[in-house]
Amino acid sequence: MIHVCFPLYDKYGTYSKYLGTAICSLFVNAGDNPITAHIIHDSTLTEENKNKFQHLAQMFEKTILFHKIDTCEFQPLIKMVKGFTIGTLFRLKIPDIMSENIDKVIYLDCDLIVHLNITELWNMDLGDCYIAACSDPDEGLLKKQWLSKKKKTKNDHYFNAGIMVMNLKCIREMGNLCRMCLDFLIQHPECTLADQDAMNYFFCGNVYYLPSKFNYFSRKLCDVKTEPMEEGIYHISGESVNWEQNRNV
Repeated sequence: MIHVCFPLYDKYGTYSKYLGTAICSLFVNAGDNPITAHIIHDSTLTEENKNKFQHLAQMFEKTILFHKIDTCEFQPLIKMVKGFTIGTLFRLKIPDIMSENIDKVIYLDCDLIVHLNITELWNMDLGDCYIAACSDPDEGLLKKQWLSKKKKTKNDHYFNAGIMVMNLKCIREMGNLCRMCLDFLIQHPECTLADQDAMNYFFCGNVYYLPSKFNYFSRKLCDVKTEPMEEGIYHISGESVNWEQNRNV
């Protein structure tokens, strides 16, 4: 069984459709491979949208499981994640949420399209590395962020946490990932990329770096010029697609 986790914070009830698109692309390209998509959410997920996700899974004969979390422990960091949504912190709960007999999971952001068979990523041998991820391509952003300034990581060794394979066995042996990262961020409010900074700090030196095709960055899907589309995971990030953040709070 392939386990894939997504976070969902849907304050306005409109973000679920983007996650639905990501999950659909995952299922379409997976063929007959068994997949369980885990949705980590808070109380903002409506029953109507929950039913739509279930219907999507039934269409493709896959499985979707829902994991509702209490976001109270994230409240001290609300101001710190103002450039994102609180949903970015949900991935920190993955080692706690997943069953103890699940030693590995693929984490995917919602703002992406999967255009390959996810088994290729799942079958990566991480060895003793905590995670597998791609180097973050935004060098201009990285030069400004705290870890680079403090020489805690080099730009080409700073990973993007939007797409990861997580070695849960090794991560759990470190301690409680969520508590460690939250404590770190409270102590270092100057970090601009929230939990991504924290994970880069703790996992530095124990990352398996993936080929760039597993995290192609694009401001919008129409930027993709190749025809037919190359295999890859297209991460559609940036201000043009910060759908929920750009709404009035």
